[in-house]
Amino acid sequence: MTVRTPPGLLVAALLAGAVPLGIHAWFAVHGYFAHDDFLITYRAASQAFGVEYLFGEYNDHVAPGVFAVAWAVTALAPLNFAVAVLPLLLVQAATTVVLWMLLVRSFGARWAIIVPFVVFTCSPVILTPTLWWAYGVQLLPTLLATVCALFAHVGYLRDGRAAGAIAGLLWTVVGFAFYEKAALIPLLLLGVTALFAPRGTHAPLSRAIGTHRRLWLAYGAVLACYAGVYFTATSGPAASDIPLSTVPELAKRMLVDVLLVPSFGLPVESVSGEGVPQLATPPVAFQVPAVLLGAAIVAAGLVAGRRRAARAWALLGAFLMIDIALVAVTRLPMIGPVIGTDLRYIADAVLVMVLCAAFAFLTPRDTRVEAPPPRQSRRAVPALATAAVVLVAIGTTVSAARLAPGMQFPTSRDFVTTARAAVSERPGIVLYDGPVPEEVMVGWFGTEGTASRVLGQLPDPPRFDVPAEEMYLLDSGGRPRRVTELAHPVRSRPGPAEGCGYAVGDDRASIPLEAPVAGRNLLRVHYFTSTGGAATVTAGGSTVDVELDSGLHVLHVVTGGAYDSIEIARTGTAEVVCVDHVAVGTPVV
Repeated sequence: MTVRTPPGLLVAALLAGAVPLGIHAWFAVHGYFAHDDFLITYRAASQAFGVEYLFGEYNDHVAPGVFAVAWAVTALAPLNFAVAVLPLLLVQAATTVVLWMLLVRSFGARWAIIVPFVVFTCSPVILTPTLWWAYGVQLLPTLLATVCALFAHVGYLRDGRAAGAIAGLLWTVVGFAFYEKAALIPLLLLGVTALFAPRGTHAPLSRAIGTHRRLWLAYGAVLACYAGVYFTATSGPAASDIPLSTVPELAKRMLVDVLLVPSFGLPVESVSGEGVPQLATPPVAFQVPAVLLGAAIVAAGLVAGRRRAARAWALLGAFLMIDIALVAVTRLPMIGPVIGTDLRYIADAVLVMVLCAAFAFLTPRDTRVEAPPPRQSRRAVPALATAAVVLVAIGTTVSAARLAPGMQFPTSRDFVTTARAAVSERPGIVLYDGPVPEEVMVGWFGTEGTASRVLGQLPDPPRFDVPAEEMYLLDSGGRPRRVTELAHPVRSRPGPAEGCGYAVGDDRASIPLEAPVAGRNLLRVHYFTSTGGAATVTAGGSTVDVELDSGLHVLHVVTGGAYDSIEIARTGTAEVVCVDHVAVGTPVV
């Protein structure tokens, strides 16, 4: 039967869901792409849509859902952040609605459920990192898949209909399309199944496994299929020795600094980190109350819910241990425990935390049978719930608003806006594909962190690295500057031909350098010819077709590899080309 929600509770739920979503949407639409966003959207613009594209490996991720969304928004409006973020806001709104429906289906339309609902909807641990598009497109669809799978599974537990079980399986598959952590959805469903066991049930976990054996086998098959796809496409996380002595500090940072302090509404702020801002370590004056309050909630839950609460806290503990272990294995050896201050690695636990807290304090209800709360609690519970909600909502909203500007990447937006305008004014410009500022793409992207990855998604992108007389390089503000100098240039040896240097006629001319060069460089050739035409330049094992102009000119060619000489040859004409001198180096402006 339909559950009747008290009007006051419905209004509170609408405000609790809409206000933080609106604030998040305002910050989101005023944000911009950065870092991985550019690589993902460049990949979408430069590859054909198909199985190879969708299931291709990216930084040890296999996420066809992410790549499908990237392809759609890039094809529709390349580098338009408002268009890219709109699907994520819709997913976030849907997650909010389904979570409320899940709480009502599980516990009835009672005032107490507003507290875990607000902790989730206002959580800066979720709202802040998802402003970064590359992470939001992973986490938000996975959260939606999780709450939808839970909603369907709870319905299956209530009525035993196979449709609910199948829907839960399908939503789990949707989660796999976006994030590897969807592998934890079956664990969460199993834990919730045990939590729904009637009071006095002996060994509820064993009963949950045995009663629904075929369902768990189906989930096992889905997990196995996903593992096969994942390990076929990737080599898996690199194995490294885990510095065990730093794991406690990592756990403390993730659980206390990042999860508890912000979730209880205590103020937090960010500091500059490598790539994206990190959460600043909260002062001890906030850490201690957060730990004490967390311990008090666990203890109170054990008093209120007893065995069911113990199972709920055990489920939460298992989930948190897995989150910590994943970070310890994949990130701790490379970065150290400071990685624990990155909100992304614990954000998925917020949903599990609020659900487990709800099960610890509230008895699941069969919402098919209307059961009003006891009379003595009708006034006390709304008052207590409202007070808790207001305190948490104010604190978490303030924290989210303080953290959000650091995730809007204004430097990246200004860089692209400036470069895009300059390129549109000079459509024939040729750019050397050089690095971009750290705020746009962090340095550890290496050769991928270049201007072509940032601007290559545009409908009419600039030409990069093609031979040209005038070569330009984007400065730190995105403005194209003409390359007039080379850093630490290696020059050619004097040519043998008097007044000509190196004569390129019928035969290929080899021009030795004063010293060997290696890596990516810009080759500058000063030449003269009476008749223009086609030619080739060979350096580092690669041959490039070029077009020479009559008269005295300069030719810029981007080269790679190691070499100690270059070769130039005419094609299609025997007119002599005089090469006065050659220089190789890194362009500077």
